[in-house]
Amino acid sequence: MEVVLNSSQAQQEQFQNKNRDIISSLPSAVICRILSFMPTKDAVGTSILSRKWRYAWIAVPVLDFDITLPFNEGTPKQSEEKCFKQFVNRVLILRCDKIETLRLKVINISERLYDHVNLWICSAVMRNVEELDLDCKSFELPQILFSCKTIKILKLRQHKDKDFKIIESVSLPRLKVLHLLAFSAANLEKILSGSPVLEELVVRRDSSDYLTISLNVVSSSLKRLTIYQNTIRRGVDIRRVVVNAPKLEFFELDDFFSGYFTVMKVSSPIKAVIDVRSSCKNHALRILKRIPNVSDLCLSAYTVQALLRGSDEKFPRFNFLTRLEMTAYENGWFMLPKILKWSPNLEALTLYSYEIDDDGYEFLDDTIFNEEMSVPSCLLSSLESLELKRFEGDEAEMEVLEYFLKNASMLKILKISVTVGVEKEAEILRMLLTFPRASPKCKIVLT
Repeated sequence: MEVVLNSSQAQQEQFQNKNRDIISSLPSAVICRILSFMPTKDAVGTSILSRKWRYAWIAVPVLDFDITLPFNEGTPKQSEEKCFKQFVNRVLILRCDKIETLRLKVINISERLYDHVNLWICSAVMRNVEELDLDCKSFELPQILFSCKTIKILKLRQHKDKDFKIIESVSLPRLKVLHLLAFSAANLEKILSGSPVLEELVVRRDSSDYLTISLNVVSSSLKRLTIYQNTIRRGVDIRRVVVNAPKLEFFELDDFFSGYFTVMKVSSPIKAVIDVRSSCKNHALRILKRIPNVSDLCLSAYTVQALLRGSDEKFPRFNFLTRLEMTAYENGWFMLPKILKWSPNLEALTLYSYEIDDDGYEFLDDTIFNEEMSVPSCLLSSLESLELKRFEGDEAEMEVLEYFLKNASMLKILKISVTVGVEKEAEILRMLLTFPRASPKCKIVLT
């Protein structure tokens, strides 16, 4: 049987389809997934949308409480805290099942709220929480947190110069990701000793932890490590960092004042991101010497300058290095020939040109690549990709560009990201056409 709709019926059906509540027709599991990306305050607010939405938020496995989100505009801080406390308590009372993720942002709170925050953390632990993200003012955390058998991701950010204390031993058998921002070295070592499957660690050294000179990172399972030690307190002794993690694959160091640093022998090549700004001569160079098996290396502009100041020592040979990112400014470009010389198997190179407001350095009136220098072996045998970013076409950058085109015989692609106007870009293109090329297969991409 064929059904024919007249024009008014068709328009009415089209209007109904256009205004149909598509989201409410989704499966409950999908709705819960959508709500899990919202702050819990907003997720609970969806209960007024319809009968189906009334209790949808109760099944959401992610709880996200943020005291900085106002409940009522213009209310006093004390009233806001009271509303926040009552709201969190009611949500946790209604939630009887498992809590997969608990995020708590409770900065700038009064002391009368501390006990409630600890009760909320204990409630999550007792309901088999797997991820806890706590951004808070410094206060004592419940010890039950450090014996949680289900937690996999733990992120602690504490404000003010006071660290939490771990009184008892630590047992976190499933913890894989740990972020500690503002912490003591003693607490870190306790947590590491009780985390047998930890894979990722991010630590920001607390400037108030001035009594502890050594930071020891010991883990047989750790794969990714990031260390920030860039807050300097006057009168603090030079600190030392020792990393013993044989399975390490990624390492990032942002360090302004460590005097001694070493990574114990690792079993496989690693990626390293290094940003050091030490006044100690050869400090940056010694750090690179003590990171074994680097296959992928990123050097900040400050690190390159530090290497330049201490280049009288023998430069390390990077036999495993295949990818290098390097930022240079002013006389930092003079480190490039030395780095290339000691990277015989380099395959991909990314160079960032960077303007830094620093009156301590002036560009030397000399060429970067002297004619007496032999061409680095990587340019003749392995380098296939070169990328120049934040390119402005100044004298140093054009010399670098000409040198690679002239000598990189295996080069397959050259990418140049320019930050100049149309006229300057046209001038760069004209000069590119005049440069000799060692690789006839090289493709040039200008963006």
